[in-house]
Amino acid sequence: MEHVLEPAAILVAESGVGRLVARYCDAVARFDRELFASLWTPDAVWATTRGDIVGRERITATYVKLRSGYELSIQSLLSGTVDIAPDGRSARARWQIREIGRTTSGEGLELYGVYTDDCVPAVDDPAVDPAVDDSDTRRWQFARRRFDPLYRGAIALTGDATAFPRS
Repeated sequence: MEHVLEPAAILVAESGVGRLVARYCDAVARFDRELFASLWTPDAVWATTRGDIVGRERITATYVKLRSGYELSIQSLLSGTVDIAPDGRSARARWQIREIGRTTSGEGLELYGVYTDDCVPAVDDPAVDPAVDDSDTRRWQFARRRFDPLYRGAIALTGDATAFPRS
């Protein structure tokens, strides 16, 4: 007989996936390479408009290259859905986001888009630090993350930008 999660376990899993996405936004804002890397499975796929990037190391290297061109990058979650598989071994999520950023040359940018995520619980992954996990929420990771841009354009970001607090 197939194992099916109880309603309370589904809520805990949904919360875990939500925390994964919140950590992603935090890693982008703080330009935290280690946190960013820990969010992906070793063989994850980051599907972009320029093609798929495969593997945590290549994904993280691409992120560092992209993010290095920005002095400010803030992603805001607008809304999202999470569907946990009946056995709790995977989840599919979709998130609408808004991002504002300012390049190191001072150009402002605004972006709206949709992330579609395939997530799995982290299992014995040395990149995941158990000290930062809550005991009531299993840590989840991206197995595949696809971004579909809906709008991209210039925005005036003429104010001062300061370094985001590290902790």
